[in-house]
Amino acid sequence: MRLLTHPLLQLSLATVTTVAVLTSLPSKVMAIGFSGDYATSNWTTTNTNANGYADTANATTTSIDIIGGDISNSGILSGSGTTDWTIPITSARAGTLSFTWNYGSLDTPNSNDLAGYLYNGNFTLLASLDGQASSSPVTFSLNSGDTFGFRVETLTNNGGAGALSVTNFNVQAVPFEFDATAGIVTLGAIWGVNQWRKNWIKK
Repeated sequence: MRLLTHPLLQLSLATVTTVAVLTSLPSKVMAIGFSGDYATSNWTTTNTNANGYADTANATTTSIDIIGGDISNSGILSGSGTTDWTIPITSARAGTLSFTWNYGSLDTPNSNDLAGYLYNGNFTLLASLDGQASSSPVTFSLNSGDTFGFRVETLTNNGGAGALSVTNFNVQAVPFEFDATAGIVTLGAIWGVNQWRKNWIKK
């Protein structure tokens, strides 16, 4: 019988399997603010009877302002409208989201402007009064296939725009994600190596 002198040939099948499986589980890097997969260029602004916008020009890595519709922005509008800033959640963007916020508006308090976030199309109110701010971070899980975003709504398109400032934005990504195809290929490779080792030992 030939001696298995190479260190790689002396590894146990369990060790080889463990290493191979771990290599098929690519780690994900934490998305720090509006960068990488969450860069502002990956978000979409949608106005419905509004002329609001996300102030990407003055955004920082972890903060951005979303400005609601108002006649002072541009154009002549009336009635209610919404400004949404959203992003689809892919597997690379899945994880635990957290952010803080503060809100400002010169419009009539508690009646004409409001702001919040969107999760799979469902709106959650955060503020309707000038000067309101988060007392603790908003935190929840995002899964592949979800949609997420922020909304500023106006009821009159007049009197001053509402502004939602999102701060300390961060998504802690899922640390590992199993790739089924990579897993099958890896297991096939493990089986082949194991068969080769058995044949080598018999010689």
